[in-house]
Amino acid sequence: MASGLPIPQLTSTNYSNWRFRVETLLDRELVKDVIFVSNADFQALSKEEKLQFQANDRKARSVIVPCISDRHIEYVRGAQTAHEMMESLKKIFERKSTFAKLHVMRKLLKAKCETDDLQDHFGNIDRLLRELEAAGAQVDESDKACYLLLSMPEKYDVVITAIETMTTEITLDFVKSRLLDAELKFKENLRASNSNSDVAFSAQNLRCYVCGDRTHLRSNCPRRKVQNSTRGRSNNRRGRARRPKAYFSQDLDEENYDETDNIAFISEVYSAQSQHSYRSERSIIESAGIDFVLDSGATENMVATSVASRVTDIQTLDRPIEIRIANGKFLRASQRGKLPLFYGDINVTLDVLVVPHLTRNLLSVQKVNKNGGSVVFEKNRGIVSFGKSAVVCAMKNGLFIASFEFDRAMPSCNLIESALSSSTCSSKSALLWHRRLSHPCNKYMRVMNLPELKEACGPCREGKATRLPFMSRPLPRTSRIAELLWSDVAGPIRTPTRNGERFFSVIIDDFSHTMTVHLLKKKSDAARVLMDRIRQLNASGHQVSRIRVDNGGEFSSHELKNFCSQKGINLEYTLHYTSQQNGASERGIRAVLDKVRTMLSETQLPKHLWGEAARCAAYLMNRTPTSALPGFGIPHKTFFGRVNHSKIRIFGSRCWAYKLPNSGDKIDSRAEEVRLVGYAPNGYRVWNPTRDHIYVSRDVRFDETDFIYKKPDEQQVSTVLPIIEEGSSPIVGSSPVVGSSPVVGSPPIVGSSVTVVEERPVPEDSSTVGSPNTRPNRDRKLPSRLQDFEVYSAFCLLTESDPTTYEEAMNDKDWSKAIEAEIKSHEEHGTWEPAVLPKDKKAIGTRWVFKTKQDGVKKARLVAKGFMENSSFNNYSPVARYPTIRMLISFAVQNGWEIRQMDIPVAFLHGNLDSEIYIRTPQGVCIEGNGNVLRLRKALYGLREAPKAWNEHFNAFATRNGLKRSGSDFCLYTGQDVFLTLWVDDIILTGPQSGKIAEALKREFRAKDLGPMKNFLGTDFIQTEDGVMILQRSFIEKMVTKFRLENAYPISTPMEVNYQAKSNDTEKIVEVPFRELIGSLMYVATISRPDVAFSVGFLSRFLDSPTRDLWNAAKRVLRYLKTTKDMGILYSKSRSTPITSFSDSDWAGDHSDRKSTSGSLVYHHNNLISWMSRKQQVVAQSSFEAEYIACAATVSEVLYLKRVNHELTGQDETATLMMDNQSCIHSVHSYDNSKKAKHVDVKCHFVKDVVSKNLLKIEYVKSSENPADILTKSLCKDKFELFRKMMNICKL
Repeated sequence: MASGLPIPQLTSTNYSNWRFRVETLLDRELVKDVIFVSNADFQALSKEEKLQFQANDRKARSVIVPCISDRHIEYVRGAQTAHEMMESLKKIFERKSTFAKLHVMRKLLKAKCETDDLQDHFGNIDRLLRELEAAGAQVDESDKACYLLLSMPEKYDVVITAIETMTTEITLDFVKSRLLDAELKFKENLRASNSNSDVAFSAQNLRCYVCGDRTHLRSNCPRRKVQNSTRGRSNNRRGRARRPKAYFSQDLDEENYDETDNIAFISEVYSAQSQHSYRSERSIIESAGIDFVLDSGATENMVATSVASRVTDIQTLDRPIEIRIANGKFLRASQRGKLPLFYGDINVTLDVLVVPHLTRNLLSVQKVNKNGGSVVFEKNRGIVSFGKSAVVCAMKNGLFIASFEFDRAMPSCNLIESALSSSTCSSKSALLWHRRLSHPCNKYMRVMNLPELKEACGPCREGKATRLPFMSRPLPRTSRIAELLWSDVAGPIRTPTRNGERFFSVIIDDFSHTMTVHLLKKKSDAARVLMDRIRQLNASGHQVSRIRVDNGGEFSSHELKNFCSQKGINLEYTLHYTSQQNGASERGIRAVLDKVRTMLSETQLPKHLWGEAARCAAYLMNRTPTSALPGFGIPHKTFFGRVNHSKIRIFGSRCWAYKLPNSGDKIDSRAEEVRLVGYAPNGYRVWNPTRDHIYVSRDVRFDETDFIYKKPDEQQVSTVLPIIEEGSSPIVGSSPVVGSSPVVGSPPIVGSSVTVVEERPVPEDSSTVGSPNTRPNRDRKLPSRLQDFEVYSAFCLLTESDPTTYEEAMNDKDWSKAIEAEIKSHEEHGTWEPAVLPKDKKAIGTRWVFKTKQDGVKKARLVAKGFMENSSFNNYSPVARYPTIRMLISFAVQNGWEIRQMDIPVAFLHGNLDSEIYIRTPQGVCIEGNGNVLRLRKALYGLREAPKAWNEHFNAFATRNGLKRSGSDFCLYTGQDVFLTLWVDDIILTGPQSGKIAEALKREFRAKDLGPMKNFLGTDFIQTEDGVMILQRSFIEKMVTKFRLENAYPISTPMEVNYQAKSNDTEKIVEVPFRELIGSLMYVATISRPDVAFSVGFLSRFLDSPTRDLWNAAKRVLRYLKTTKDMGILYSKSRSTPITSFSDSDWAGDHSDRKSTSGSLVYHHNNLISWMSRKQQVVAQSSFEAEYIACAATVSEVLYLKRVNHELTGQDETATLMMDNQSCIHSVHSYDNSKKAKHVDVKCHFVKDVVSKNLLKIEYVKSSENPADILTKSLCKDKFELFRKMMNICKL
């Protein structure tokens, strides 16, 4: 069953409906037949049929059991089959006794139509009729119609009489249609009478005094219990109940005064039931307050003389005002003044007359209206409104009473200008619920009996500002859930979410007005989301009939149209440029965005959380009354039948989520501070600002007084990637280091004190609470191989303990000496000279960066801000290719030469600049003469030209010393018995005469002789008598520690056999550091471990959409490297062919697009120097074509290495290529017009030309002896270990 949808639960009274729903669910799973197969029928089945039946029976029982509550589960616990389960429940809950029929018939006879919508009443009658038939009664169509007609109110007597006179057979459906026609006619007559009536009241204010509905009056109210009814009862006369008599407020004995022009008329009416509540004049004033009667006949506000002591600014009138009361007598008022009062928290001042012998204080409706206010009389209350404020007058004994207080320390104001409160609760409580429910209007707060907000809400004004409304025309409402769905897409939002979504779609059910919000990365996903929602509704028993969408391309796909056609759904499109026809979804999007802007404006949360705010807004809107439903219904209650607000808290509130799992340390904190950003079915969605991580937690404690998020004052300069343990929930920081530039050609730094963490989206849902790493942190040090690389990037010199500014460094004696040494070094090299800045030039800035090296030496470096340059030159600087380095090592091993390593400090300062570059005077540097800037003569660190200038200077040096640059690799130099390769400022040197070049390097560049090569760019080189081994044990150990796989079990292969990514695994596990892990594995695979090249290459195809399955596969590769960390490539002496290669390819190995993977290996004297595992760019139509494409790629690499070998040895021997595809070998040697190769790209046919020139020969090798097979697919353990051994990968 679909998750998130209600499962039918068996109760004591709903067995019939429950069985229907369960049978529908079983029918959907294609196992409905099993509940009708008895044990005897089962024995008659064949063996195969029995096996199939048992499988279906297990499936049916798994559907039935969740639909039974714990209260009734014991009835089916002993049942062995689904048939026995249903029969057990049938015996208990199916009632076919005479008593059951009598009970249902009584309910039918007592049923009365007490609702305004006949559809609801028809549904109730149909339910009772089904229960009667389930009890065993035979009910024909005429009896059903009679039961329905007996339940109808008096206003349908005319229709009933007409039906009784009919001679044809009457059916239930016919009676329903006639009654619905009559209901429609009644409503139209009522609207016509309201629009044509010539009265002083607006028709929109008329409502029924019994139930409050605006669609009928009291005389037509179905809930009104008429005592004198003639149909079906005694012959009491029909008529209205007698009204109570009216009484005057009092009988006065004073004389009658003549009428004058200055008269105030009052009218006060009591009901007969309220005569006993007559109060004396002194009882008007209570201890702390005063009551006013809202009087529409009074022309002045009036108070009794007992209140005169509280009236201020009393003035004696020149001529008394005579007041006529209802009994024809008069009262006289001779004083007027101001009465200060309080309503809620606001001071109100009334202009009143002091009237002796007045028994009730009067608030004049005419006075209120004259001063710009309005009075509205509703059911059981009256409302006096002034602008956005209102006074609620409760009804007491038939009178509308406004209650005020005398004493409250508040600033005074006039009644007309004051903002009156309409709530008896405090403004603090009103504001609390206003924020909890995401800023609804007071109308909805009033419907929910919650306190209304008195003052203006600033975030509401900012977030809900709109244009003036257009005229709207109501559409006919649907009659059931899912009959009509509205949908639309909003976006793109400029700020993407953490998952990269920039759109969202809304899906609204027209009947319940329930809204769902779905976040989308692209608009085309809207159709998929809509189809998923339809499947959920269908699974819950709600059949979708119509869909209303706009004409956008996202809803015009063939997939959606075919889906709707198969489901029998009518897909309705709006007209072009007529969004009004999709008004429900358009209004829903506007409401969601209004709330999103309001919530983000008030809480000041980051904008990338707008997706969470949108989903939270939809959740709250579904639980808030809406005018789209009759009587301001609540969507969630209409859909599910219930609603609960106890879970709601203020969006953005500070809260504390319990950490799971616990760290194990007794004194560690058990909770972390987070912010509420949404709701989940089983908890709350919370956001951790420190890690920028969203997850779900049920153990949350809230502080709703703190909901405004304040950003940290200081951002961390560096972020260390969190360590992830095998099988645990990963935690990823997301604050990237801004402005960093990686070292040219340098490998990834694992475990260093500064780790670049990539910004990645986090998941929409998480079932566990992530917790920060609470284990002790190990010491993180920069690898020794990088101790001199700080000169390439200012980013590499930044640590938390080193100075960040020149002023801070000058306060320390050691750092000031380091600055002096750096300035002296520039003076010795002649880096700059004073100059006057030309008018057409711009000086760039500089900065000081500081670094404490691993040996404790303080290092200061002056770097230029190269990003300020306006350079359009080609500043590319080459580095040596790794196959070239491996061939040089193999060449040295064959000749028994020692391989040495050298390093050139401050290499870039040796490069001369050709362009004219000026820098501002650095801090600590003094300019002599008239110059105002410095012109650079040498390539200062940070300049774009610096790497290229250094490389050109070194090339000039090598040429002067008899070295020749290679034409195949520009960083390889050969001479008379000396060979050199260069990687920026690291040099590998070998040959009998290498000592002379080493001395020249020391003289020219003050190069450091590091001795025999041990570590080069993060790779260990171990030189023995047998040869040289290349391995990366230390790098692998750091990876294992970084990703917390120290305790992982060993494994013998990096990937499962025939592994494929699951196409139906749509859950994005983006919170894991998938990119970081694949990047580190890629470095190992390209340097020293070709046995994992295919596995890493395959996983790298899914960097944009990692799943849990892919994450586990990536960890498996790292587990394999941990198991084999002592393995590396061995280079030894051999007399084999100089260049030998192997080529292979799978065919359509990638099931996602059916493309093939090419694999190749190239050996130099049986030492592996180059390998490739690469996905082909085209879909091969045959295995021959796939092998041919792989062959062409391998030949290109062989030709390059063949030229390098010729430059090293001076020999040009024919290379050998081994393949296991006979068709491909035959095609290379043949020029026939083969049908297999007629469509192959011309670039692949260059292999024929290479073979014809005898540069390469191709030979056949068995597939079981072709080691390139390990680079095309995942293999079993035996094959994998065999081919790994053939690649010379062995233990140290």
